[in-house]
Amino acid sequence: MKIKALTSAVALAALMSMTAACASTGGSGDKAMYEQALKAAQQSREQALAVKNNWTPINNLIKEAEELAKKGEFAEATKKLERADWLAQRAVEQHESQPNPGPWR
Repeated sequence: MKIKALTSAVALAALMSMTAACASTGGSGDKAMYEQALKAAQQSREQALAVKNNWTPINNLIKEAEELAKKGEFAEATKKLERADWLAQRAVEQHESQPNPGPWR
């Protein structure tokens, strides 16, 4: 039940960050959007780690986004972070729908 509440909270945070992102414009807005997306992606990744279902692409996308941000490419970095956030949420959902899939034979 806690995981569902956390997933709902992350979804609400993502919605709020997207709303704030739409309201902001310009270079500083891109950086702010990046920072919000980074926080959301990291929170979602932590949830996936908590249920022991962290997918490799999540980590790779976050690393790529951090590299792009170092180059000042915040818009592209934000896209990668949004994808990482989405994947992490799906990883948590997969764990909820398949809590104990058991060994494959």
